[in-house]
Amino acid sequence: MLAQIRPLTAHLDERGRLTEIHRASDDAHGFGQAYITTASAGVVKAWHRHRLQVDRWYCVAGAAKVGIWDAEAMRGETIILAADHPQLLVIPAGLFHGFTPCHGHREASILNLPSHEYDPADPDEDRRGPFAFPFQWGVASR
Repeated sequence: MLAQIRPLTAHLDERGRLTEIHRASDDAHGFGQAYITTASAGVVKAWHRHRLQVDRWYCVAGAAKVGIWDAEAMRGETIILAADHPQLLVIPAGLFHGFTPCHGHREASILNLPSHEYDPADPDEDRRGPFAFPFQWGVASR
């Protein structure tokens, strides 16, 4: 597996639920900032990779088909993140990644807790178009 999936626990009571996503003690990558990014139905937000930054993605609404691509090994993987299935995706530096809402979802919202704060003077990223790699963004027929 290229990226790491960490299952999360949603604590449910009569008031609702609480899901703890990340603690400083979980790893040594550091913490830079927190933000939410969304993609509308039919939109593919891909590809980009970081030299230093480790991304931590959690789906807060909808469901997302996440693509991870290792350009050196020319291989990828698909991960499905969904708001009703709590898990944290940890994407190491050096891997291209992106996402699109899963079929049937109008929008997917991803919370990112990256290891480094965004610096517009040194954006720490390499970008490619959504079809730069042989990755299946649509629904795969079986």
